Amino acid sequence: QVTRAEKGLIWWLVNRPAAALAALEELEPNDTGELATGSGLDLALKLKENSGFTPSVFIERLDRAESDLVTEVAGESEPPVNEVGDCVRVIRKLRYERERADLQREIDRLQQQGASEHGDQIDELWVKKQDLLKRIERLTY
Repeated sequence: QVTRAEKGLIWWLVNRPAAALAALEELEPNDTGELATGSGLDLALKLKENSGFTPSVFIERLDRAESDLVTEVAGESEPPVNEVGDCVRVIRKLRYERERADLQREIDRLQQQGASEHGDQIDELWVKKQDLLKRIERLTY
């Protein structure tokens, strides 16, 4: 599944690359790892680092399915997301939500094994989860 935020970044990369590349630099490596377009977004950053990013070079370096997606999305007259920075915030929020779900699964697992035996670990995980919830809240507004 390609999210609207991913489509937005793709549109911006092809139609307004300077703004998109600046926004992409705000992403952390873990932000793109689970995304359907993660390898393409990573490629765009790599091309920028090597001073070789142009929309045409970007599209040429993608595999067939990715280039078809990029061409389709970039051909739209308006971006799927009006502000490129919003794309980055949504992608980061999705990562935080995945991490929060992973932490909750681990908390649940440890509680099933015995909360009294794993109390310290559960407490540590709970603190991490609370931190993620605060980060998610900051990205929401």
